[in-house]
Amino acid sequence: MKINILLPVLFLFCGFHLFAQEEVTLEICISNALSANPLQKQHQYLDEIASLQTKNINKSWLPQVNLIVQATYQNKTIELPIKLPGLNIETPSKDQYKVFADIQQNIYDGGLIASQKMATTIQNAAENKKVENELFKIKEKVIQLYFNALFVDNQLDQSVLAEKDLLALSNKIAAATQNGVSSKYNEAVVGVELEKLHQKQTELKSMKTNIIQSLNKFMNKQFAENVRFTNPIQVANNNTELKRTELELMQIQQLQLNNLAEIANKKSMPKLGAFGQIGYGRPGLNQLSNSFEGYAIGGLRLSWNLSSLYTLQNEKQVIQLQSKSIDAQKEAFVLQTETNISSQIADIEKYKKLIVSDNQIIEFRKKIKTAAQAMLDNGVTTYQDFLKDLDAEETAKTTKAMHEIQLLQSQYQLQLLFGNL
Repeated sequence: MKINILLPVLFLFCGFHLFAQEEVTLEICISNALSANPLQKQHQYLDEIASLQTKNINKSWLPQVNLIVQATYQNKTIELPIKLPGLNIETPSKDQYKVFADIQQNIYDGGLIASQKMATTIQNAAENKKVENELFKIKEKVIQLYFNALFVDNQLDQSVLAEKDLLALSNKIAAATQNGVSSKYNEAVVGVELEKLHQKQTELKSMKTNIIQSLNKFMNKQFAENVRFTNPIQVANNNTELKRTELELMQIQQLQLNNLAEIANKKSMPKLGAFGQIGYGRPGLNQLSNSFEGYAIGGLRLSWNLSSLYTLQNEKQVIQLQSKSIDAQKEAFVLQTETNISSQIADIEKYKKLIVSDNQIIEFRKKIKTAAQAMLDNGVTTYQDFLKDLDAEETAKTTKAMHEIQLLQSQYQLQLLFGNL
């Protein structure tokens, strides 16, 4: 009788408790996990680095100034081979000193600076894409955790329903025992099943706690223990084009190699620049003067580093081989991804068929339980046999729910493989 009185109160409390539960969606978990991840800061840092590097490269167009202080000693100096009467030309000192500013102004560099700026831009894009690849892995982990949580929630739901059936049966046996129709043995049999169910619930709650703690760390958020994970909507595979960030990174790496080839070519191009020197020293521009004086010189300079041609062809061959290596990596990645896609598509079709079969099995199990209930009421079967039929029905429902979650997970995993999430 006590159980009969407490049950309505218990169910009322549970109903209020469930109503107050926090609900969370897969989209919210993914969004929060990505936004809370420290790797997001990398995008800002990388962009700032690229901006500073570009500014430094642009300053290559500014005059390049070197301040030089020089002191030399030489064993011989300029002297006239003849002597003129009445003209005394002082021999320059063997120790000479000068301080001067050497100024170089780039006028034409064959496009080298422009290619270097492009290299910085491409490198920044590659580094940002690497960050996206790492965030993609975070997304995969969050999705896996979420579907694990869905499975545990479903198991808990099924256990609550099973507990309700067992409690009803327990009350019925208790009443029958009081009327002398049943025995304590049957009460103990049902009691054992209830305790086994409670043990399962304890394990499931512990699993859910661990999952929530993992999600909390990813999302930098504190979910309550009773948070409810809602089933995501089924997604159709409308896009069959691979849009993976790994492929985008490989494409950027090919651009990097093309840029390296441009830089190699432009390094071997002639360079035109202006130069100038402003200084003070002994001697100045007059090599026969032995006094300190200021001087200035300026002009144009055309230079061509012919030694860069020695290695140009080898550099181009290296770049070509690196390009082929990236192509091979791309082919291997696409092959593996397409294999995984085929496997996921097969799994989706498998789970769809299993769910159809699950529905039929559940209908049969319901009929079996109804018949077993009638047999039990008529004393034709035992409580142990009835409990087996009851457990078989709950197992069929749990199996269907598991297949439904696995179907959803396979659909989302397929979208991940295509790069649509």
